[in-house]
Amino acid sequence: ETLGGAPPLLPEGSGKVIHQTPFCPPPVIDGMHFLVYAIYGKENELPPQVVILADSPTGPLRMEIPVEPERTITGNLLHTMAARSMIRDLEEGRSWLQQTGYSRSSTEVRNEVVRLGTTYQLLSSPP
Repeated sequence: ETLGGAPPLLPEGSGKVIHQTPFCPPPVIDGMHFLVYAIYGKENELPPQVVILADSPTGPLRMEIPVEPERTITGNLLHTMAARSMIRDLEEGRSWLQQTGYSRSSTEVRNEVVRLGTTYQLLSSPP
């Protein structure tokens, strides 16, 4: 399922749609939780692994995390959590919409918050 209409992370024509939230991931800190959602379109197969790339004080960091299809979660819980993260990005001005020039108070941002809230039954105050 595609959330937010955000530009896909993969090149056009690849046949895949992936959306990331938060749009600007937080720093990776040793000993702290790191949470980023990647929403794949229904037409996509799960990848064998997820690769996280980051800059660290000692140089580039690369972490490869295997994807275990047998451990997938059914239902809408993760999509709902991802939608909440997208709403937070929109409310705080850090979403893909703001990166393309829309202000937090624009109609487009407000409509996206309302759409996500309605679709995933989330309560929020549109910016």
